[in-house]
Amino acid sequence: MDNFSTDITYLKSLELFPMQNHVDDFLSFPRPYHILSFIAEGNVIFKTGDVNIKLSAGDIVFIPQGTTYSSVWSGNIIHCISLFFSVKSNSTKFCNKKFPLQKIENCEHLLEHFVYINEKREQSPFLSIGRFYELLEKISEHLSYTNVPLIDERIKVAVDYIDNHYVSDFGIEELAKLSHMSTPNFYRCFKRDTGVSPLKYKNNALITAAIMLLSNNHNMSIEEISIKLGFKSAAYFRRLFKETVGKTPSEYRKTEFNATPSHHSASKTPDCLKSNSIAE
Repeated sequence: MDNFSTDITYLKSLELFPMQNHVDDFLSFPRPYHILSFIAEGNVIFKTGDVNIKLSAGDIVFIPQGTTYSSVWSGNIIHCISLFFSVKSNSTKFCNKKFPLQKIENCEHLLEHFVYINEKREQSPFLSIGRFYELLEKISEHLSYTNVPLIDERIKVAVDYIDNHYVSDFGIEELAKLSHMSTPNFYRCFKRDTGVSPLKYKNNALITAAIMLLSNNHNMSIEEISIKLGFKSAAYFRRLFKETVGKTPSEYRKTEFNATPSHHSASKTPDCLKSNSIAE
């Protein structure tokens, strides 16, 4: 499986049942992880950009990391099992590929995988993870994507370093040295290959980690999150978060919490998947 078994850095499951008719609005909040949702009962329409995708019982929706969308859920009974996950930036299944939000039809035979992963996540986390790899291997064969250009190997060294050390204090000169390039040339090539400056890339990684903490650690204060992520002050963390996301951390947490239906089973990330590369 091309070493795929070492790629997952974050996994959480959530079963929503029963749900009432409702709307989830994440149009202003890019999702910080990939999501696979199995629609067991009911109907849902996802909207992203100008695209509307309709799903019914037996369908799976794949929502790639960074996607903004809204969803309208309806039906006499609504039942959904969702898996939230992140992968390493150099994952053989995901790197250099751009995935759209998409539907996979007629997947009734995969329901047992979702149920197993959700039920085993606390008692037998390794069994749950193993089944998730099996599920992802099956689903990845049906995902559509477009290839994106490969980045310069020297820049990839810097990208990997930021992905694994974004909490640390380092500057562009250190990244350029790691890449064996002059600072001006490194800056130009980094922005060419990633679309953003090294500082912006690092800040985006920090904010993504902050979103994960806000979403999964409701008892953790904003000050505690800012300290955990290495910010010099909570005030700067709040300012950067609002500049990036459009809302303060508190406003985002409230929106994230309210967008999730209240009737659901508890979710937990297995300890064996907690990693320095993904805040938890």
